[in-house]
Amino acid sequence: MVAGAVLLFTGWSGEAWIETVCAEALPGRTVAYGELRSAPMLAEHCLAGVLGGLRAPVRDLLWLRAYLAWERRDATGLDRHLRLAVRVDPRALHPWLEGARMMAYDLPRWEPAEDEPAWGVVRRRHALRALEFLEAARHYHSGEPRVVLEAALIWLHQMKDPARAADLFGAAATMSGAPYYAGRIRGELLWRMGRLEEAYDWYRAIYPTLPDGVPEARKTWVAERIAMMEKVLGRSGVGEE
Repeated sequence: MVAGAVLLFTGWSGEAWIETVCAEALPGRTVAYGELRSAPMLAEHCLAGVLGGLRAPVRDLLWLRAYLAWERRDATGLDRHLRLAVRVDPRALHPWLEGARMMAYDLPRWEPAEDEPAWGVVRRRHALRALEFLEAARHYHSGEPRVVLEAALIWLHQMKDPARAADLFGAAATMSGAPYYAGRIRGELLWRMGRLEEAYDWYRAIYPTLPDGVPEARKTWVAERIAMMEKVLGRSGVGEE
């Protein structure tokens, strides 16, 4: 297994190595890498059975190779090693999040674009790949709000879709361990899109859930925001009920 990790790090084909691993885990059956890409649980079963406690070290080696590819602006190498890293060990969250950021924000800058429309096409293409990557992450981290928040930010900044972003910020805000800012961003996006009643109702709904005396919750700020919205909507005093 140590030899396998060294081969991965020094340049042996990760795809060929995974096929070899699955041949060992599933005797008498030939498993192509393409099949593994479309059947994540099969690949995970193979790798968990053969690598055992070495999954995390091998993952870290692959992540390092992805990072080195990022430094070289090698998009192909980055994509290959990043996907192998999360395939070898999908339990760690940081390769999913950092990988999605690289895909969404860095890869578009590595491609020349003649004008703004062409740049928009490039940006959206890579953003969609990052969103697909995060969707795969949710299979292993279904209760993790940071995965949903990362997708929300990509929809907002790269896909330029504040409505979809607002939905995801709202979904994240309801998850255990979510940062308080997720709810505030949803409220502000709704307000800026002109969905005033919806924004007001949202802030009214989250206000009672915010703890007193916690700076990150910004409960006083939310109360002031509700009061402002009441004036705009002609509902002065409702927020004091």
